[in-house]
Amino acid sequence: MGAAISAALLATMVVVAAPAAAAPGSSVLFVVDNSGSMSGAPLQQAKEALHEGIGALSSGQAAGLRSFEGDCSSSGQLLVPVGTNNRQALTSATNGLGTGGGTPTPQALRAAAADLPATGDRTIVLISDGQSTCGDPCAAAQELKNQYGIDFRIHSVGFNAPDQAETELSCIARVSGGKYVTATNKDELANAVKSAVESSNPQPTGASCTNPDKGGSELADIIYIGVRGSGQTTGMGAQAWSYYRDSLRPAAERAKRTTTYVELGYSSASVLALLPNPAIYKGSYDTGLELLRSKVRLIANELLWASEKGANCRNAKIVFGGYSQGALIVHRFLQDPTWLENPGTRFGLGPHWGGAILFADPDQFPGDGLQKSPVNVRSKGIAQSFPGTGATRAKVTGKYASNSYSVCVLADLVCDFGTTALVSRNPIAGAAAISAGAAIHTTAYTSQVLPPYYGWAAADLTRKVVGSSKPA
Repeated sequence: MGAAISAALLATMVVVAAPAAAAPGSSVLFVVDNSGSMSGAPLQQAKEALHEGIGALSSGQAAGLRSFEGDCSSSGQLLVPVGTNNRQALTSATNGLGTGGGTPTPQALRAAAADLPATGDRTIVLISDGQSTCGDPCAAAQELKNQYGIDFRIHSVGFNAPDQAETELSCIARVSGGKYVTATNKDELANAVKSAVESSNPQPTGASCTNPDKGGSELADIIYIGVRGSGQTTGMGAQAWSYYRDSLRPAAERAKRTTTYVELGYSSASVLALLPNPAIYKGSYDTGLELLRSKVRLIANELLWASEKGANCRNAKIVFGGYSQGALIVHRFLQDPTWLENPGTRFGLGPHWGGAILFADPDQFPGDGLQKSPVNVRSKGIAQSFPGTGATRAKVTGKYASNSYSVCVLADLVCDFGTTALVSRNPIAGAAAISAGAAIHTTAYTSQVLPPYYGWAAADLTRKVVGSSKPA
């Protein structure tokens, strides 16, 4: 008998699994509608469903509870702040829920998003039986998704909700990357809440980033966008390609990261067009800049879509490389925070920013924020000397500055445009300097040996990108 008991106990130990550990930084906030329409049996059933959801939380997963009802000046009440050692508090607060008032859903969602941690994987589980009485909650959900990005979503559960309310609740889930479930009885409600909680804790897979849509863009752990320079007509140009070929791709392969590259195909004007007619040069790079923005928007949204479909793309990084006019295009892209943080309608480049390396940038200037060799900190590019190019003195800032490197060989006519002073003082010496500077510009930058700063910049950027792109 003792042996039988031991065998039974062993079997129980084998089949009863411990709760899964939470992914690092994973948090969930229950947001429950306790307006007047939820009084009686609906609220009691919602409480039972919340108990199921609390029980489904993973070990170490942070959670909290907010209820909402009232007029349009109310966002509800945070009953239990998001934390990890609060299961009893969540249970007690759930038991104490009462009802009354209207349904200020947009206000509650905005407050709930602010309740969540500033970083990590964040999920709101919304439970409601009715339509908002205070504006459009779908628009609010879209705003929040744009603000908080890929690691934020709202799962919504409609409990005996009328058609218009279901339309709102399903829209909230759709635009925020969450799921909508409709429930008509207490069992369906409990299962819906439990399922929402379980899906809020993504587990690491170690798999590389791929696109579930075989007809979409090729995705990878590291995506390199190369922008060719003045007068180059095919591919990304030898200079931008050299960084990917010699530094980024080999290091990524050693670290078991996948890579892919994109060649930005635009009609790049010769730098000679800059001298007689800057407008021609400006028209060329304007076209390239718009194409780069469109490409980033496409890739960023496909990374978001792939992640929401279960692909392991949350840590994928986008890296930029450009030579001459291509460097100017990337530089001006980096100067515009609107495109950096919100290139699409749903989220920004921010979480997928890897870095940039610019070769012979005609748009560089002292204090531009880019990482560069000490001997180049006072260099000024040729575009900064021609007002018709639309050059600005906007500084690249924050994480975009710390991971952007500018490589320029001294006396390069395009990125170190100091020869104009020689021309004004001594036409013969100036002409020789221009000829030598043009030769430097067209022959350097395809080897990490020739420009002294290139090797270090390439290695440092690669280290940062490869280190931050490890699949979850």
